[in-house]
Amino acid sequence: MENLKNHLRLHNEVRRKIAAPKTISPFKFKNDNGREVAAATLFNHVFELHRGVELCVNNKANSAAATLPRSMFEAWVRGLWILHCATPKQVRDFIKKDHIDFKFHELIAEIESKLDFGGNLATLKGDTWKTLNSLAHPGMAHLSSNFKAGSIQDNFNESQLMLLLEWSAMFTVFAYNELFRMAGKPKNALQPEELSKDTSAWVKVVNSPKPK
Repeated sequence: MENLKNHLRLHNEVRRKIAAPKTISPFKFKNDNGREVAAATLFNHVFELHRGVELCVNNKANSAAATLPRSMFEAWVRGLWILHCATPKQVRDFIKKDHIDFKFHELIAEIESKLDFGGNLATLKGDTWKTLNSLAHPGMAHLSSNFKAGSIQDNFNESQLMLLLEWSAMFTVFAYNELFRMAGKPKNALQPEELSKDTSAWVKVVNSPKPK
């Protein structure tokens, strides 16, 4: 279990850096009819879920931990879409009616049309979305991890838990990178490369691309 312990240490280090005083609170955002505030709040939600993954795994609540990365992915993608793609009316509909009139793959397609992800965002969805949904809803990926030797019990293995931690840290780094860019890349703030330096091998898509 030494590899899992090391993954937990690196995952927790990401959380510690974001939770440190003056990491997030000094960031200022434009009063643009709610667009930046809504996006920033969605990115911050990723941080809260990242902490939830840590708490769950540390307390052997692995099934609960497994449900969270899907919501992290969705919160990050929704934040990107609100910030870069949504019309003023769509921003208002989200804020006032809690409504986005697009399916998840449509949000990704629109983001890819506006930002230069080079197809990597769609690839990330293709590689993870089915499993993330099966864990979150739950489906067979969840059920098979909770049944062993003819009885209901935790059956998550080390590699599965390590992958959950990698997903969690990856989406957290993505969300922080975008929040940092929104705040004007302040030089006295936690730099994205400092946040991700120990987990860079877990990052599977280039974040904060330039607009096309």
